[in-house]
Amino acid sequence: MDRLGFFKHGFSALMDAASSVVGMKKAVESLSEAVDEALSNIQTDMCLHLPSLDAKMYEDARNTLSELARMGYTTLEVGAYFGDTIHDQKVDKFNEMVQQAGLKVIAAHLNREFKPEVPASEVAESRAVERDIESNGEADAVAKENVEFPAEQKWWTEALDTVKSLGCKSVTMAKVPAFAPQDTEQMATTYAAYFERVAALAAERGMKFCYHPSSAELKATDGVSFFDLIAQKCDKEKVWFQIDTFEALQAGVDVISLLEQYKGRVLSLHLHDRSVVCDSGEIDFDKVIKTLQTVKSTGRYDYIIIDLPGALNNAFVKKIVPARIIDSYYLPTTLDKTVMVSNIKLAKLLKSYADDVQFVWNNVFHYDKAEMYDAYSRMLIESYGISVLKSRVKNTVYFRREMGSERSFFKSTLCYPEAFINKNRSNISDLFNEIIEVKANDG
Repeated sequence: MDRLGFFKHGFSALMDAASSVVGMKKAVESLSEAVDEALSNIQTDMCLHLPSLDAKMYEDARNTLSELARMGYTTLEVGAYFGDTIHDQKVDKFNEMVQQAGLKVIAAHLNREFKPEVPASEVAESRAVERDIESNGEADAVAKENVEFPAEQKWWTEALDTVKSLGCKSVTMAKVPAFAPQDTEQMATTYAAYFERVAALAAERGMKFCYHPSSAELKATDGVSFFDLIAQKCDKEKVWFQIDTFEALQAGVDVISLLEQYKGRVLSLHLHDRSVVCDSGEIDFDKVIKTLQTVKSTGRYDYIIIDLPGALNNAFVKKIVPARIIDSYYLPTTLDKTVMVSNIKLAKLLKSYADDVQFVWNNVFHYDKAEMYDAYSRMLIESYGISVLKSRVKNTVYFRREMGSERSFFKSTLCYPEAFINKNRSNISDLFNEIIEVKANDG
């Protein structure tokens, strides 16, 4: 089959073989749109937490933003919101300066301390009743119903509208008031309700809501921290987390373990140290970043498949390969001499950017001898150190016929290919099952 057919069929087979794959949120009509959508979820920009430079922003905001762009920053996380100003500038003026500097605002820190209007005695009484409820989830749900915050809701509505106008994709709250050990359970339930309400307001505006725990909230008592309690009580589909490396260090928490523990719930990471990154010498930032890449931060994607053009002089290839964000390369190849020589050269180049580079035998005819492919596979391993997957994609008239028909079911990753083509003809299902199995064994 041709490259486009391979890719489209492969996506469908992957969805059939691994139901947990959520790589595509919607059906796309073309390969280019699929690649664009996948890449839009890979954050490669350098983002600065702008409150770090508040003094500079007060002195000369315009030149400070221009200097950040010159240094290589591309995106900003803003803060210092006070109604009609942000970083001591009128909102419209601030937005204008950001755009002129060639920067983008993608996130914001917004802090609004919550003071529940429910009397403490009433809440305590309700908690006593809830202890009689067998399910803790039900108890938490009852407690959350008692939480009201009309003043805070008005403030958040205005604040979210403001940062939305700047282009924000997410908002983070990082201020939880001091709490006494005896009421941590109650406060965790109260704040979980608060966060979920704010998250709902953010979602209405197309933004995600994050909770940024401090060192006090990360510090465990009897093996459980206040952050753990909130994480247990918050709806994981609504409330995300922003982890701060230095706050974790201050709390005596290993940030690597924290990222792995809350895999799938960490939206962003603050690379923070005492004053300058790597200043303390106690945080292994290389390992932190690698771990973050491994868990893929959001964890919502099991696999992202990118069909790269077969030309090294392509602008897209030149950009994405050296970025080292691709874990594995699979090169469909045939026994044609020109194809083999070209792919061997390509494999050698790709091995300098990724450890996992493998060949896939493609366009295999039914009359081809299996022994011949076995011999070439051994040659590739022994002579060039290039591994070859066991599965071989067959050349079938059935597949070509179906791809040429008007009722193409390969256009959407949400529609499975017909079983007789997928399983009994082309071996695509076997190929993707093999890839999934290898990846699972590699952790």
